[in-house]
Amino acid sequence: MGSNADSAVVVIPAYNEVQAIGRVIKGLRGYGVPVVVVDDGSTDATADVARDAGAEVLSNGGNRGKGAALLKGFRRALQERREFILTFDADGQHSPSLLPVMLNAQERSDADVVVGRRRMSWRSMPPVRYATNCSMSAVVTWMGGRRLADTQCGLRLFRDTVLRDLLFGPRPKVVSRRYDFESELLIEACYHKFHVVEVNVPTVYNGAASSIRPFADTVRFFRMMARIMWRR
Repeated sequence: MGSNADSAVVVIPAYNEVQAIGRVIKGLRGYGVPVVVVDDGSTDATADVARDAGAEVLSNGGNRGKGAALLKGFRRALQERREFILTFDADGQHSPSLLPVMLNAQERSDADVVVGRRRMSWRSMPPVRYATNCSMSAVVTWMGGRRLADTQCGLRLFRDTVLRDLLFGPRPKVVSRRYDFESELLIEACYHKFHVVEVNVPTVYNGAASSIRPFADTVRFFRMMARIMWRR
């Protein structure tokens, strides 16, 4: 079942991604999967382009953050009653051809979570992103108790039960709503003994500036760490 696109739905958080999002969606729709785009307050035509390309488009009601967009998308995706929910970035960093790669990796390993693992090198990544990815991956590895080489890749696959338990259960275990959301979700998946695996994917940067805000997002990341440690 894991290799069958009929068991999957894709969620794409998007903020001002009019240049690339249309071809990403069309590529994914070519595999027959539903695509849910959550527009996080874009000021360009991202929502219109996504809708024209064949995605269902939800509005995040303003720029509320990537985590809030993913949460809204996950809630809608679970209504599709499909076993696997994947996340792709809207900027073209992840080729639609990686959809079967992720599904095949899940099928081979019977994983609950599959995470894309890029080639971590200062030659293939902007230096600031390389340093950030290495440091955050080390922290997530330590807090989750499972070694992961690239915890900042937005290309992921989740079994539906993971999201229902960690996000929508009686006591949600992930409460972050911006960029720290993805790290907290991965930490909790590892900590609660879901089967997490990585799969090699290409490292692609399209020259666009990162939307990460170094100071504010670093503060949020450490707050998230403190919150998890206090809870345990």
